[in-house]
Amino acid sequence: MGRELPIGAIMDAKHIHHGAHYTSGPQRLHPKSCRDTLKRESGVYWIQPEWPFYEPMLVYCDQDYEYGGWTVIQRRIDGTVNFDRDLRDYIKGFGNIDEEFWLGLENIYQLAKSEPHELLIWLKDFSGNTSYASNLNGKYVPYNDRGDRGQTVKGLYWGDIKAGSIKEAKMMLRPKAREN
Repeated sequence: MGRELPIGAIMDAKHIHHGAHYTSGPQRLHPKSCRDTLKRESGVYWIQPEWPFYEPMLVYCDQDYEYGGWTVIQRRIDGTVNFDRDLRDYIKGFGNIDEEFWLGLENIYQLAKSEPHELLIWLKDFSGNTSYASNLNGKYVPYNDRGDRGQTVKGLYWGDIKAGSIKEAKMMLRPKAREN
């Protein structure tokens, strides 16, 4: 098992990661996105999105696919992390940033709000076959803290994802039912 690292965590006063030493303060201490770490390898990094989100967050950067610079918001590999969770967990994020995780809707919102981003959905099955989806026309999955379920996004362009991988061009956010 990998290190248990906090998903989207705010950093301590001093932290060493990937051989770099940083001290917290009002100045920029980290790259603003994974795109700014292109000379590095894929892995866990602290990034510091633009105003109004100055606080650094811990993310996994993919530097291998399509010239790199991708912030990974979800990774599922072998089922070691249970994704059947309530909305609170989907808002905050969960899992192991080195392995399987969901970055969290709050963290994704911080990233998307700071500057324009492209969403890439990259699927790989157990046989090694891959498909992707991109250019999703700026659509996003809305959420709220009341626990409303079944928010829908329609009309997305799905790149080369084959019919059968996704039955319709829409996705549902359906967290586990809230327990009363």
